[in-house]
Amino acid sequence: KNWSDQVIQDIFDEKDLVILEMMGIDHIHILFEADPFTAPGTLVNVIKTKTSRYARTQYGDTILKESCQDSLFWSNSYLLQLQTKTVCS
Repeated sequence: KNWSDQVIQDIFDEKDLVILEMMGIDHIHILFEADPFTAPGTLVNVIKTKTSRYARTQYGDTILKESCQDSLFWSNSYLLQLQTKTVCS
């Protein structure tokens, strides 16, 4: 695992959420299970905030300064797709 995967896994562990699958290079896809009370937008915000802070702490003005030209580590947007499980009786 790379550092971002570990930071994200720690977030999910703290919130008792389960990552089913995670992949990505310049962006991240996460398939996860959550209860109906988990606010997806809030979760995305926590992930972006904690990974950005970690990267800036670890790499400071080196690689990040070159690659993040407008000082944003993540874009303001995100895509959320819901998948539900239907139980038929």
